[in-house]
This record gives sequence, C-alpha cells and structure tokens, in this order.
Amino acid sequence: MDPKHNDSVGSGARDAAWMVAWLRNSRPSPCKSGPRTAQGSALERLIVCAALKAIWLFTGNRHSGHATLSAMGRGGKLGYRPELDGLRGIAVLLVIVNHAGLPYVAQAGSVGVTLFFVLSGFLITRLMLDQRELTGRVNFRHFYVRRARRLLPALCLLLIAVAAYLLASHQSLLPVVLAAGYSANIANATGHSLGNLDHLWTLSLEEQFYLLWPMLMPFVARRRNPALVLTIAAAASAAIRSGLWLSGAPIWRVYYGPDTRADAILIGCALAFVVTKATTPHWLSWAAITGAVTLAAACVMPGTVFIWLLIPLPVASAVVISWAVRHPSRILAWRPLVATGKISYGLYLWNLPLSLSLQSWDVPVGVRAALLLVVNFALAGLSWFVIESPIMRHPVDVAADTFAEVVAPAAEVRLV
Repeated sequence: MDPKHNDSVGSGARDAAWMVAWLRNSRPSPCKSGPRTAQGSALERLIVCAALKAIWLFTGNRHSGHATLSAMGRGGKLGYRPELDGLRGIAVLLVIVNHAGLPYVAQAGSVGVTLFFVLSGFLITRLMLDQRELTGRVNFRHFYVRRARRLLPALCLLLIAVAAYLLASHQSLLPVVLAAGYSANIANATGHSLGNLDHLWTLSLEEQFYLLWPMLMPFVARRRNPALVLTIAAAASAAIRSGLWLSGAPIWRVYYGPDTRADAILIGCALAFVVTKATTPHWLSWAAITGAVTLAAACVMPGTVFIWLLIPLPVASAVVISWAVRHPSRILAWRPLVATGKISYGLYLWNLPLSLSLQSWDVPVGVRAALLLVVNFALAGLSWFVIESPIMRHPVDVAADTFAEVVAPAAEVRLV
C-alpha cells in the first residue's frame, strides 16, 4: 500500500478523533473565543459533523462499490466487509442443514457454530481496538448498550413465544429462565436439556465472553505479543477439552462447557491483533483453500472423530476469515449470501424451535427441510425489518448516537 495513503488515513483518524471528542464536550476548544450563541454552536456542530463524514469517506478507501480495508498498517481500521456477512451466512446455513436432519452432514451445525465463534471473537476485538486507536480508550457503556440493543429484542420475542407454548402445554418455564439468564451452556454441560432452547448455549457462551473480554482486553493488549497470549489461552481450553474426553467425561460436559469451548472465540480474538498487518503472506490463499476444505470435510465426519476436529477447526476458520478481509470475493460477497448473513441472528434463534416442531410431520425429509427453510427465513426477515434493524437505528442518547453515526461506519460490524 502507498505510504502516503497510510499517512493520510492516520491524519484523518486523528482529526476525526479530536472532532468527536469536541462534539461530546470532552475536550476544550484549542482556540480561545468569546461567548457563542446557541445558533452559532449548533452551526459549528453541523459543520464538524459534515467534516467528519468527509474524513470518513476520504479514508474509507472505497472501490467498485465495495468497502475495503483502509489503513492496513498496525492499528488500521476494518471497514465493512460483505465477505464476512457471507461467511456468517454460510455458518447459519450449515446450522439449518444440520437441524433439518439432512443425511451425510451430521456435524455441519458444529462447524457452523465454530465459524460463528471465531467471527465473533475477531469482530468484537477488532471493533474495540479500532475504537481505542481512535479515541484512546474503550467505551464500555457504549459497547454494552450496543450489544444489549442488538441481542435482547429478538431474543425476548423468542422467549415470549416459547414461554407461551410451555404454559399452554403445562410444562416448566425453567428453560426460559435459564436461557434468559444466559446460562444455557452451563445447564447443557451439566446434562440438563432446554428443549426448544437448547441451541441458545452458543449465545450464552458469547454473552459470557462479551461480559468479560472488554474489561480484560486492555490488559492483554499491553503485552508484547497479545496474539500469542490469546493463542496460549486457546490451547489451554483445547487441552482441557481433550483431557476431559480422554478421561471419559460425558459428551455434553466436553461439548458445552464454557472452559472447553472458549478456544474458538480466543482464536478469533488473536486474529484481530494480527490481521491488519500491511503485507499479505504469499501462502495465505493456499492456506485458505486448505481451511475451507477442512471445514467442509468436518461436516461429514462421525461424532466420535469430530471431538478431535474441534482442535483444528478454529484455526481453519481463522485462516478463511483472514483471507476474506484481505481479498474481495464474488462468492462470499454474493448478495443472497450476504443478506442471509445479515439476518443470521434471527435465523439461528428460530431454527431449532421450528425444526423440532416439524419433526412430528409425516413428510419426506426434503419436503420438511424446504418448509423449514421458507418459514425460518420468513420469521428471521420479519424479525430483522420490524424489530432488530429499527431498534439499532433508534438513538439512545446524543453522545452515543453521534459516535455511532459518524465514527462507527469506519469499523462497522454486524454481530450475532
């Protein structure tokens, strides 16, 4: 990349950081002036907002209608990548195929979940690193409020629907309570099934990660090699999982435990510290092909072998993600696939309850799978356009909304 372009990006980011701080009244004006009128202050803020937009457009490095990685040097910003939504779309389709009961792909759901975990760790960490680079700190309040607004509304709708079904069928509401408390993975790891909400173990694990990682990340980032620290932590998680499996622990303890499944998220976090290096390794394309083949092959492996495949799968996912953020891909950026990735949260929430409801229908597997796909996409689309997207667009307060509208596009991510 042209060094002059890197310099302009860094300068633009510094200007944007100062103006955001000024807009939020966190830094005094660099020049002394007399009293200003309310109209003058409002006009100045409008001018600064327009300047911020211009800086972002200038440093966003857009090409051919696709946002690309800008400032690929150390601390560079990760712009919106449709390829990452495409990967998320593939991940959720693997889960849907698995829950539909189609033959020969018994482990597709587990592969999709592992890819989800790595993506989540990568995107969350990259977002916080970008914010710290821009403002000098991680805004915990902004982070947690944004996560709650993104995740809770659609989840609450699902929990209300399942609670109504359980009450109508005179069943216990304990699964709803455990899922609402983001402890589904702990319940599953101790051998307690949540029925229609069993799949929420993944959301529980990610929420536990969201609670801890923003507070731990600044300390890890100060280490000489944060990626190595996180990789060692991931290896420790994989070692715990392997040790439990070899010692004869129940499969549910091995598969659902927060300590045994943290490796994929940690690998994603480690990737966030290294993926923005300026040079692209010449072997990355071949490694990405190998990673994609590994993920595809794991989908058809028997369960007894699959436990061991949980070790290389996060690495394979990380390699594919690293390639996707560096190279435009027509396949991963295919619009239907990207659209699927955007509504993947709703697709995942409703898939298992719908799948279990259709299992009692005496119809061929292919017909049941097609019906599941249609209803699942209809509900997820409704959830996205009526609940998720409008709530994310609605401002919470002036400061948070100004930051989200003006600065966040430079590091925009859509998270499950």
